[in-house]
Amino acid sequence: IHGLLADPDQDRVYATSDRTHSSVQHSVWALNTVNGSLAWSANAGRVQTAPVRVDDRLYVASLSGQVHAFDAATGTALWSVGVGAPVQVDPSALRLAATGEVVIAVVDFFGEIHAVRDDGATGTLLSGFQLPTGAPAAGSPGPAVSAVSRVAADATGKALVGADDGHLY
Repeated sequence: IHGLLADPDQDRVYATSDRTHSSVQHSVWALNTVNGSLAWSANAGRVQTAPVRVDDRLYVASLSGQVHAFDAATGTALWSVGVGAPVQVDPSALRLAATGEVVIAVVDFFGEIHAVRDDGATGTLLSGFQLPTGAPAAGSPGPAVSAVSRVAADATGKALVGADDGHLY
């Protein structure tokens, strides 16, 4: 298990893993916290990040460089958008105060920050910003800050990235 998200309001815990050895083995699970039963499972490929939830959507970023959206209640896959490189830092998602849109921020293997907007039936890759070059992001051999510990987004749509060089980008 690489990522966990507790959702006490829905009596659920969501888990992710990169231990998929086939296209049919699932990597995202929703477990009922009342009785321990499996509510649903889905395949998002290899995942080394925690899921994030906004309203009725669960978002997962994968090592294949995809941001996936699932229906949090049923596990139905809603859409997937490629960001161009593996994602190994937990995503951040929020509803923008000005527009009501949901935006998911991720940092890829090479230290580029990406924003993906949830348009309902699809997702749209909005933008990217390259962190300063240096050592690898999240312990990877890519040319970025040596480690990105966290990405967060604020209500205005700005992504904030904490890095091991002591800076907040």
